[in-house]
Amino acid sequence: MDNDNAVVGYSDSADNTSDPEEDEFEDAVVGDLVPLHTSAAMEQDQSEEIFDTDLPSLHSYLGEELEVVRGRTVLEDGALVTLDMLQSADLVLVPGQTLPLTVFDPPTINMLRGCLRTDRTFGVLASWSDGRNTTIYNIGTTAEIYEYLPDEGSAGFRVKAKARQRFRLLDSKSNLMKARVRILPEIRLPDPLHLVQLQSLNRHRTSPALRLRCRRADAAVTRWPAFVYQQYNVDKLISDLKQELSIFTQGQKEKEKEKAPVKVVIPEDPTELSFWVAQNMPMKEEHRLLLLKLNSPIQRLRWELRALQQCRQVLCCQYCLNMIGCSGDMFSMSTEGPQSTYVNPGGYLHETITLYKVKNVFSVGPASTEFSWFPGYGWSCCRCKHCNQHVGWKFTATNNQLKPVKFWGICRRSITVKMGSLQPSDYDDQSLVF
Repeated sequence: MDNDNAVVGYSDSADNTSDPEEDEFEDAVVGDLVPLHTSAAMEQDQSEEIFDTDLPSLHSYLGEELEVVRGRTVLEDGALVTLDMLQSADLVLVPGQTLPLTVFDPPTINMLRGCLRTDRTFGVLASWSDGRNTTIYNIGTTAEIYEYLPDEGSAGFRVKAKARQRFRLLDSKSNLMKARVRILPEIRLPDPLHLVQLQSLNRHRTSPALRLRCRRADAAVTRWPAFVYQQYNVDKLISDLKQELSIFTQGQKEKEKEKAPVKVVIPEDPTELSFWVAQNMPMKEEHRLLLLKLNSPIQRLRWELRALQQCRQVLCCQYCLNMIGCSGDMFSMSTEGPQSTYVNPGGYLHETITLYKVKNVFSVGPASTEFSWFPGYGWSCCRCKHCNQHVGWKFTATNNQLKPVKFWGICRRSITVKMGSLQPSDYDDQSLVF
């Protein structure tokens, strides 16, 4: 992979020496100094500014002159439609994910302008590149434009789109510029005990503990024990998954000590939650693609829950496999979660994971605020200490009062995920889903 083009503002003339400070931070929590409970410390606390986690999801670096497009297009489940297709997105787009774009290619600009004149919807086929070859799959996601810059000029045509619905490719025309697809359904399975519920117990279903006892009584009149039904109980799955996510986002607790941002919007709806976890949980692309193929949120939630329960995700350099961080080092600098998609001035998309500490990484050159994805922070490129490949960016606050003082954004394309104790065979549909 040509990292000179893939990084934000990378320059060959940048200083390639290791910052002594980096050796100190590797195993330390950001913000080592704990203010004393004195009047001076209290005044300092009052002057501290907490980063607004709403800002990254606005993608304000694309400009302030973008026009908002109103309305929403919902395609019927199972519908056969012909969509314009975005070329070479090089990501597995998940419903609910924000897709910022800076486009210079005239055919793509014409395609997007054509979408704005109709229903503002285009298709993004799942694709992934290992730096040498790009694989395009037959599963994708529709994206709907909700903001755009009317005049592209030299900065390119800029749009913000939101991923909406999954589809399966049926056939394509003109080298994937247009494709006929089938919209995949979202199947919400009913409660299997609904028809056998004992009506006399309904007045007792007032709390989770009492509802569980009532469900056990309901299951007693069926051939299956209660624990079988519990495995497919949506409320139980959501509760267990959020408990696992509290461990998965251990880095958030570390940032709380430093009064760093903690506001993360985790969906309550099972469909939205299953896609939120698919977007934010570090996993291999084939696993995210598997989740994208499943038509039931219960199936996706069961897969995600078991994966979180049985393994600890380790983030390693894609090129030399040395450890960079782990899931416990992650925290959210955006309300959308610890992993989001951003675009650089050249139009390259970067799925970026935010971590409060990293290992085996050094920063290159001074920090720049130009086109910063996190307002109030300057970025500098980071490279792997072992293979010198680009792996992401270090973000440093331009104001000493802004919290957190620094953090790291690791490029998803530059890492591979080791999934702990699970064997490869444990990831098939039968063992993890059904």
